[in-house]
Amino acid sequence: FSMLGFYEMSSISTLNQSSPVKVRGSFLQSFIFGAVSGTAASPCLTGPLAIVLSFVAKQGSPLVGFLIMLTFAFGMGLLLILIGTFSGSLSVIPRAGMWMIEFKKFFGFILIWVAISFAEPFLDRITVKALYATLIFGAVGHYIMILLPKFKKTTKPLQQEKPQESTDE
Repeated sequence: FSMLGFYEMSSISTLNQSSPVKVRGSFLQSFIFGAVSGTAASPCLTGPLAIVLSFVAKQGSPLVGFLIMLTFAFGMGLLLILIGTFSGSLSVIPRAGMWMIEFKKFFGFILIWVAISFAEPFLDRITVKALYATLIFGAVGHYIMILLPKFKKTTKPLQQEKPQESTDE
């Protein structure tokens, strides 16, 4: 619901303020940043890593395990390598604006759809259909309310042309 604009989530205010003492590039700062990032990424990484590790254990070969884990690690770091390599082209990315808010709302509707699909096995068919219908009507209604004022600005009422007076005398 935060993505749809019902409430706003912001970071802790002490993190937003600039501290009077800036230590750039310290090992402690890097460690803390890595620990926080690892904690945030761990739930996303645990499932795929468990699958890869169980596959490696089933194979029983250290060489196959090494190659699979190396490939997995390369795949995890590939995005960071690409961003670092082509960081000069990041200026091409469009600037934030109203389009980004609507983009966020669009993905908010998609997240609700995913949540309904996850809850589907636990709900009866009528409830699931009602939830999907509510989601569709809500999304369509939202985008109609956005597009309607723009449509009204582009369409002008038809006005009859006044006959021009003849100047021939």
